[in-house]
Amino acid sequence: MDQTKSFSCKICHEQKAVYTCPKCQIPYCSVKCYQHNSHEKCSEKFYEDNVVEDLQQMKASDEEKKVIMQLLKNFEQECADDEEAMLHNEKIADLASRLAGVDLDGDSQEIWMQLSEKERKEFKKIVQEQNFSNLIPEWLPWWTYKKAKKPLVVEVDAEEVEEQDDPSDFKFPKISTKIQPFSHFTKSDPPPCLKYNTLNILLAYTFVTMRYNGEHQDKELCVQCAEDFVSLSDVILHATNMHSAGEAFRQMYASLKKIDDLFISLDHLLQVVDNVVLILQGPEENFCNDFLLMAFSDMLKLISNSRNELKSGKLLSQNNISSY
Repeated sequence: MDQTKSFSCKICHEQKAVYTCPKCQIPYCSVKCYQHNSHEKCSEKFYEDNVVEDLQQMKASDEEKKVIMQLLKNFEQECADDEEAMLHNEKIADLASRLAGVDLDGDSQEIWMQLSEKERKEFKKIVQEQNFSNLIPEWLPWWTYKKAKKPLVVEVDAEEVEEQDDPSDFKFPKISTKIQPFSHFTKSDPPPCLKYNTLNILLAYTFVTMRYNGEHQDKELCVQCAEDFVSLSDVILHATNMHSAGEAFRQMYASLKKIDDLFISLDHLLQVVDNVVLILQGPEENFCNDFLLMAFSDMLKLISNSRNELKSGKLLSQNNISSY
């Protein structure tokens, strides 16, 4: 006969003991008492030992091992990302605290004094390398938007669908009603120079919008952007006609070299050319006028905004642009 039956439960002290804990040898009456807070260390250890023993006896397949390893890697990456985000937020909060009450628009010396030695070194390195791209949010030019092409023949079991750009990701200029067709000005056929003049203007416009990272309409930048735009195109500035695509490009490049701190590199200029092609092609790459009208509408808005800022008529008249 089990001797525990002759003892009362040492946990509740009410019922007769029926069992004995294998770890501490204490008599108890039920599972409820075994899991009681006063017996927590033994009960948790018991379950832990059983779980470990079960896991050791389990033999996972190679596929299961891969899944487990991937889950562990994902978990580690999430922890690292969370820690990095937390450190980043702490740095921002710390910097904001140091700059509280400092005149950020005018007191550059005080701002410099509030930076740590590490922050000063990082800033000097960025200035020396002229690598400001990490400090400026990436701008997505609206003319890079493309509609998905609808195939003429679609296989019945075809699963792959061409990915289409989301229009909501782009800020398209509103087409101005001031832009009139060429026939509105004359009944004659368009002169051959018209397409090359248009190319010259587009090169200047695209360069400026890309150079200012799409912020050319900003209130504080629009006057400078308009001046740069007009200065880069002899078609606008001097009403000069272009007679070839090469001439349209060479003239813009020559004007660009004369403006201090505006020219970046020939590679950047070639990117401008590629982007002009995108504007000419349009959203469906069929050389429709949609993007072309948007570009000239944006030019009109730029001139208008800059004139409003200057409150004078020193800039070129909008009519000279709308005729294109």
